[in-house]
Amino acid sequence: MIKDNYDMYDSFIIIHGTDTLAYSASAISFMCENLSKPVIFTASQIPISEWRNDAYGNLLQAMTVAVYWIPEVLIVFNSQIFRGNWVIKHSTTDLEAYKSFNLPPLGEMNVYFKLHTYLIRPSPSEDEKFNLFMDIESNINIVYIHPWLQEHAFKNSLKNTRGVVLVAYGMGNFPIN
Repeated sequence: MIKDNYDMYDSFIIIHGTDTLAYSASAISFMCENLSKPVIFTASQIPISEWRNDAYGNLLQAMTVAVYWIPEVLIVFNSQIFRGNWVIKHSTTDLEAYKSFNLPPLGEMNVYFKLHTYLIRPSPSEDEKFNLFMDIESNINIVYIHPWLQEHAFKNSLKNTRGVVLVAYGMGNFPIN
């Protein structure tokens, strides 16, 4: 829908479930080439059908961010504006469900709206056209490296796959033998 309607709208808001929102936002961010407008993901921990919920606030904040020209895939949640591919869901029960550990939020919306413009990616030039890559390789395994990982288990994870993501420990260390 983004690709088909890209030239008709100034921004996009995607209402999503919380469990896989970080995955979707990250995937879309890498699929978009020369993105020149905001694509905003938002959700709520408490369903909109509940009397006390965070859905309305998160949606209103996403709509507020949508009027700013931020050429990125974003997650707007609990008064925070995050880059979509730097976020993980760290809590299933807290309203502060998402964190970005290696990049501060691009902005906060509390009493004052604070946008950290120095963190925002520049827009592509006028001659660089938007493209959405739809051909996604899904035959990828994730292997968590740990001291007790058996060699046969590691080798089995490499079979019949096109790619492997190695998740190491500490500063990216893992045994080489």
